[in-house]
Amino acid sequence: MARLDPLATVSGNNLVKRTVNFAAFTTDRIRVNVTSALSSHSRITEIEAWDVAVSGAVPDTTLPTVPVGLSATPISTTQINLSWTASTDNVGVTGCKVYRGTLVGSPTTTSYTDTGLTASTSYSYTLAACDAANNCSAQSNPVSATTMPAATSE
Repeated sequence: MARLDPLATVSGNNLVKRTVNFAAFTTDRIRVNVTSALSSHSRITEIEAWDVAVSGAVPDTTLPTVPVGLSATPISTTQINLSWTASTDNVGVTGCKVYRGTLVGSPTTTSYTDTGLTASTSYSYTLAACDAANNCSAQSNPVSATTMPAATSE
């Protein structure tokens, strides 16, 4: 089922009951859209279901491994490329959080391109791996790179 596919369409003043199966220990939203035939107004109600427990299921509390092999390569006066070795997790890593002091990106691959930087400036990066349960590892060892200098006119 796609995220916004309707489960039911109802006409008139009818009651509809549908069972929706969620993955254990996840958060999701159910959207109810009510449209009146008497006016052009509609009302959308969202219901949030969270920490849905399944009988016998155990929540994922295992952190992914700390990312290793982080490298930073200056590409231009405004760009540094990062790459690293994929982390592992008992369920699976879904992405990483890249920090340059504060969070600057959340790639789902083992590389990241940081742009909009200043020429001849040193930047330091760390990253943390995260899984589907939003468990994130400790941050990696920092790595630094300096953007290329601006061209000088002679």
